[in-house]
Amino acid sequence: MFYVVFVSMSKKHIFWLRQKIKDLINIKGHIVRTNGFYRLKYAKNESKILIPKMFYRRNVPCLRRKYKKLEKILYIDNKETKK
Repeated sequence: MFYVVFVSMSKKHIFWLRQKIKDLINIKGHIVRTNGFYRLKYAKNESKILIPKMFYRRNVPCLRRKYKKLEKILYIDNKETKK
């Protein structure tokens, strides 16, 4: 199991982001508030729809360390799916 998570102190921003993503690719996500932070979470199946949209080409600006984590997770998931 894995998640794609967006974090913000701004409720307005998180709700706006959730609506934009829903309008564009029709996935809902789940919003949780913890210690004043808002987290917009997409579980595995929705994440697998969202990720290719976020990384639609090889040189999209991103944080390398997070992209490396994502590559590892998708590699493991792909191996598990083929079993």
